Amino acid sequence: MRNLAIHVERRCGLVTVTLDGEVDAASASSLANALCAAMRLGEHTVVVDALGVTFIDVAGRRAIERDGALAASREGVRYVLLASDAMRRLDRLLDHQATAPAPQSQAA
Repeated sequence: MRNLAIHVERRCGLVTVTLDGEVDAASASSLANALCAAMRLGEHTVVVDALGVTFIDVAGRRAIERDGALAASREGVRYVLLASDAMRRLDRLLDHQATAPAPQSQAA
């Protein structure tokens, strides 16, 4: 398991939050806190560079999607996400589950 590294850089009116490693239930709250703090730095745009994320579970995705986006809307910040392959795989799986037909029960 590769621990999540979070790096925040502020430069020229832009905040970049770079994520590297695995985002799971154990690291989701730290990630949510870092995203909320980045939103409060007073810049107009926050970029979440998640290209280095090698694994992500639902808790991690929720921290990026819900917590990050909510903080951005609260602070009036434009929120840009660069998603990794692992994130896109999870998104496809979640979308598939949301649109899959419900199993039919067998009549006796």
